[in-house]
Amino acid sequence: MSRSITKFRKLFWALLIRGSVMGVQFAVSILVALVAGPFGSGVYGIYNAWLAIFNGVAGLGAYTHALRTVSILKESGSSSSIRHYLVRLINLVLIVSFSLGLALILFNSQIAERFLGDPELDYVILFAVISGALTILVKIGAESLKGLDRVNTALVIEWVIVPLMMLMTLSTALLSEYGLSMYMLLALRTIFLLGIAILIFEVVRHVLRASSLKGDARGSVSLSVLAPFWGSEVTIVWFMNIPYIVLPYFATTEDIGLFSVAQKLILTATSVLVVLSSIYGPKIARAYESDDLKSVSRLLRQTQGFALGLYSPVFVIFCVYPQWVMSLFGEEFVAGSPLLVYMAVGQFFAVFCGLGDFTLHMMGRERLFFKINIGTTLLLVLLCFLVGPVWGVEGVAFAFAVVIALKQLGGYLGAVSCLRSQS
Repeated sequence: MSRSITKFRKLFWALLIRGSVMGVQFAVSILVALVAGPFGSGVYGIYNAWLAIFNGVAGLGAYTHALRTVSILKESGSSSSIRHYLVRLINLVLIVSFSLGLALILFNSQIAERFLGDPELDYVILFAVISGALTILVKIGAESLKGLDRVNTALVIEWVIVPLMMLMTLSTALLSEYGLSMYMLLALRTIFLLGIAILIFEVVRHVLRASSLKGDARGSVSLSVLAPFWGSEVTIVWFMNIPYIVLPYFATTEDIGLFSVAQKLILTATSVLVVLSSIYGPKIARAYESDDLKSVSRLLRQTQGFALGLYSPVFVIFCVYPQWVMSLFGEEFVAGSPLLVYMAVGQFFAVFCGLGDFTLHMMGRERLFFKINIGTTLLLVLLCFLVGPVWGVEGVAFAFAVVIALKQLGGYLGAVSCLRSQS
């Protein structure tokens, strides 16, 4: 009984932290819209898209690998083995980040003109690269803390501090008479991320120093080991950001702003899955490593129940009152109500699958996960170019909703199939 109480207490605090962050992120999105309008929301959406793309390519899938490896090493390794693993992982990721980042920065004006339609937006690429490298470090540190069962500490540092500082910055800009340019906003966010990167590894160092792990297991780090994780991460990032790549060809920046706000609302609401992965990921990895397949199946079913229960109320609000929700960002955003409804429905079917796709990673089936991602990513590209020129941003939103449901369903069926084949 006490173990159940402890489990639900951890989940409650993790959800409380994430719920608070959702509120802050929601407020940040509203303030960006109020301070900079649809154009500013579009720029912010493009910045986040390129940041995510850079993270996916340069991050090498290191976050998920760190979570799984540190979770296992906590049971069978030592503090020094974890420290040695993280040093090698970070060195490898930084080399790749520097090489890719330098190439993007040198040609940021040409990239902005070709992909963003405006060479004056070259600063978006610059800050996306720098912020991306810092975000990679923050995420590796956060996943390591989660693997060490410091979930709430990781969530607070990774999720809470930067949104709060952004909230204060935007609130000050809104109340002052001087305003705030998007250039300055992105520069400040980059500085905030630098501080968080330093902080999170200080915490990791403190946790490892205070631990008493005595095992002799070691984690392996190489490009070949990380390749399947990297492939999965790249396809996930491209999948989530394909709309931002294709929309500039047949939609205005204002349309992209509407899509960005609607997608951000959906992803914020369904970020409960991120909370569940933080809590259940280490448990699934350790259970599978111990050949306890019944526990893996039980944990997967629990994630389905929690995800559905938590998302359903938000789903109803988004589908019944979409115009009211979008109007919170300003009357000009009401036109994006259909986009919100399409993506809310698609995410409902995705949430039904729980952590099926993530379970594949924790079971060492990242290659199957990668194949599912490739198939659904190609399908999304095809649908976007088929419906985008005809129905514009609404067609792209509908395509995104359909394919994200299929993607999550594929991951869930893959995990269930693997468990049954080994039972």
